[in-house]
Amino acid sequence: MSPVTVVIFVYLMVQIRTSTCLTQVEIGCPIYMSTAGGNGALAFHGPAFETAVKECNRMYTGVINITLTFIVSATFEETFDNFANDISRWYLSQRRSSDIAAVISPGSMDPTPVHQLTSHWNIICLSTMRASPSAFKLRPATTMIASTFVSIPSIVGIISNLLWSHRWITVFLVVDRRSVPAYITIAEELERVNTGKARFLKRYIQAKELASFDEFLREFKRESRVMIFLGRENFIRRLMVDAAALNMTNGEFVYLCDGSFPNSRTYGDLQWQIPGEDAVNQMAREAFRSLLLVHPYETTDIPAALKKSELVNSFRLQAKQRYNVNMADQVLPEILSSYVNIFMFAQILNETLVTFGEARLHDGQWLSERFLKRAFIAPGGLTDIYVDENGFRQAPLAISYFEGKNSTREVVFIRSHEYGPNLWEVRNISATWPGAMWPPVNEPLCGYTGMKEVCRESAGFLRNGGLIGLLTTISIAAVLAMIAWTVRSYLSVNKSRGPYLLLRVRTSMNWRLDGQELAFPGKQSFTTFSTAMSQR
Repeated sequence: MSPVTVVIFVYLMVQIRTSTCLTQVEIGCPIYMSTAGGNGALAFHGPAFETAVKECNRMYTGVINITLTFIVSATFEETFDNFANDISRWYLSQRRSSDIAAVISPGSMDPTPVHQLTSHWNIICLSTMRASPSAFKLRPATTMIASTFVSIPSIVGIISNLLWSHRWITVFLVVDRRSVPAYITIAEELERVNTGKARFLKRYIQAKELASFDEFLREFKRESRVMIFLGRENFIRRLMVDAAALNMTNGEFVYLCDGSFPNSRTYGDLQWQIPGEDAVNQMAREAFRSLLLVHPYETTDIPAALKKSELVNSFRLQAKQRYNVNMADQVLPEILSSYVNIFMFAQILNETLVTFGEARLHDGQWLSERFLKRAFIAPGGLTDIYVDENGFRQAPLAISYFEGKNSTREVVFIRSHEYGPNLWEVRNISATWPGAMWPPVNEPLCGYTGMKEVCRESAGFLRNGGLIGLLTTISIAAVLAMIAWTVRSYLSVNKSRGPYLLLRVRTSMNWRLDGQELAFPGKQSFTTFSTAMSQR
């Protein structure tokens, strides 16, 4: 056999061996085309998914090969309504390239029927952008992994920590019905998580149709001192200006809002300053000092920042070339979340294959449990990601306060898995909070309206002359105490002068008498006056 023949034979055997050992995995990704439907469109997430799949196949060459199938609908509404049917057709299709399947999508779905299907098929499902808790509770079932940029449980967790740590147990909760549905879910989760710990006075509004927030602010003043506003950030400035006009930004009240998606056309943009409104800007600047803002906590990881910049430039170029879409900054956090989800999934596959063998790759329930209560270190070269015991990503969040003359945003609290479940206080604002009244009390001493029974009784007491009588009694007691102290001091001083006593009479004549010359009625006489007094 010639050397050339031997080389060809060996090469063919290696290729056969490689193709036989290579584990094939297929991802089904329901997604929509229209960019008008939100941030989950194919033009935004397609480049991120495809880039990640390509990189993972390179990383795990000869071990795992991932293929990606987009299940495309025209609009968000079509994707949401047909999500379960679309993945059923994909999963049951004979054209699929592998027996190992997974559903990974930006998450435009009703989680409950999808969770029911994936649990029945025993395959894993990951949502990269939006996720709500599933109502499907039958066991055994796969855990739905929601490694979204900022998850609802993360937001609920940091708000709840803030309430508990400051003993704010009566909370005025305002939800804008016309804002994103996520805020309604957050409100419901806050009530559920805090059952028995806090009382929520929930009010639904349509902020866009309100000429003023005065009615709700006056009710808030009568019922609470802590307000959570869940609505578009654009309306928060109006809320705070109206509150300032009612003297409700004096430090006695605290306002909390969510800014987890800054500069988003869906969630709005939070600014106290608007060009051309100088008079209102001045009022807004002062009013914002009573506002706390929940938002993502950005770390200073330079390698991750450089990698992020590189990826963003690449995704923007692909979106423009392939879909003729300009990618705005507002969608970037969610797009990067889709990118890292592929890396997390590939890491789990590789760990399972190496440690337990290929049979475990067919067990979606077992695979989903490998995501829980663990940190993924720099997936895709970006920042670390932690997934909690329920399958939700716990992104580092912060609570900031608008401080100083320019109301600049300064971080006050951080919540991250690195610091445990509680808030980490990084700045003390006791001296700079309006009126130096930080933290505001849950309820004033005399109640929210100043009419508690104990205060009414005190007011009646004062009106009926009780104060005058009380002050008179105190004054008399003080005079008597002063006289007693003077006499005691006088006797103490004269006791040290020996057996002589200096008597002063009204004639201003001084008499110096020997104690033995003093005589008292009766048979007994005393050598000194002090001895006589002590024996009385």
